[in-house]
Amino acid sequence: MEDYLNYEIRPGLEAMKKDGLIISDFSYPYGAHTKELDSILFNNYFYFIKLGSTRFYYYDRYLNKQIIHPLPLDRRYWEKYHLSIHDAISLIDSAYKYNKIVMFYGHGLSDTIGTNIWFSDFVTIFNYAKSKGFSFYRLEDLQKPNRTKSSNIKLENKQNINDE
Repeated sequence: MEDYLNYEIRPGLEAMKKDGLIISDFSYPYGAHTKELDSILFNNYFYFIKLGSTRFYYYDRYLNKQIIHPLPLDRRYWEKYHLSIHDAISLIDSAYKYNKIVMFYGHGLSDTIGTNIWFSDFVTIFNYAKSKGFSFYRLEDLQKPNRTKSSNIKLENKQNINDE
């Protein structure tokens, strides 16, 4: 475990710290993880750990330290798991109906076929969520309020979907 931390975790955190970044969230490469590693990362380094999922998850506004499961928007996952723009829209509709938050993730925007998110799909999802009155959050914004925030970025006019 110490070798993994010394090779995979600490050097990246140090490099980002040198660039002035304070990182509080982690995403496993390809979702490969163990309960032992999860425990070490939660207790020493991170607030959220992301594991992608093709199962739909909903979240409340403020979250404790936990593993989160956002839905991938990358085409390779949509094709592999038979997901579609309709699934993303349905997820937004359900989150709206139950006053929940839904999370998505992706690796890059592209106008061409490939493994990234198609720009047109991203725009469709973004505009649909916006039309429902959703706010958009960073993971940092979902942490319990009494926790020290990892940056001083101020967000103006944020509203929680629960306020509607």
